Amino acid sequence: MMALNRSSSATAHLLVLMLAASFVFASDAFADQRQRTITVQGMGIGSAVPDMAEVSAGTITRAASAAKALADNNTSVAQNLAVVASSKIDERDVRTTGFSLTPIFESRQRGDTSPQTPTIVGYQASNNISIKVRNIKSLGSFIDELASVGANRIGGINFGLNDRKPLLNEARRSAIADAQAKAKLYADQAGVALGQVVEILETGVAQPGPMRAEAMMMRASSAVPIATGSLEIQAGVTMRFALADK
Repeated sequence: MMALNRSSSATAHLLVLMLAASFVFASDAFADQRQRTITVQGMGIGSAVPDMAEVSAGTITRAASAAKALADNNTSVAQNLAVVASSKIDERDVRTTGFSLTPIFESRQRGDTSPQTPTIVGYQASNNISIKVRNIKSLGSFIDELASVGANRIGGINFGLNDRKPLLNEARRSAIADAQAKAKLYADQAGVALGQVVEILETGVAQPGPMRAEAMMMRASSAVPIATGSLEIQAGVTMRFALADK
């Protein structure tokens, strides 16, 4: 009975050693695999001419009374919105961004040495709206029409894209190609063969912003000339490739 127990103990001990050895071998193999890889970063850019713009249009009116300033402002804003409607711009692309009705003060000089007392001499009403013009070819004439009906504060034109996905995909494809080219260059110079892709990680996307490029001038009859320039999206990627001997 004692001999059987010793035999079982020896067998168990042998199994433990074999498992430990296989674990070490697997760990070494995994570590070796990690050493036989190359990691590179790629950067890609997608560029396109914008096809939409967001315009800020405002109307400022002044009058001796608050009621008159507000009434004049409402009339002008209604005319602005009529231009928006005639331009077939969707209601969801128009929003009010600011409204105010404030007194206008004036400091009048008094004959004595008493401090000047500010006096209300009128009122100012201001109403600003933001409009997305998705047909960018009509932007110049649209701004001209707004100005003709009383919009006396127009600015803050921000160009954009109706659909950014194609531009983003272009940037991503460019980032992948950049990473692949770098990995191949390093592998060739190191005298090894580039194997399969082990890992792909997107490291970030930069939203469209102004980019220095040749501007496209849009002119319509009696319209405001608009320079759109171009927009770009940047995409970054990190890729890890397996390496093998040539």
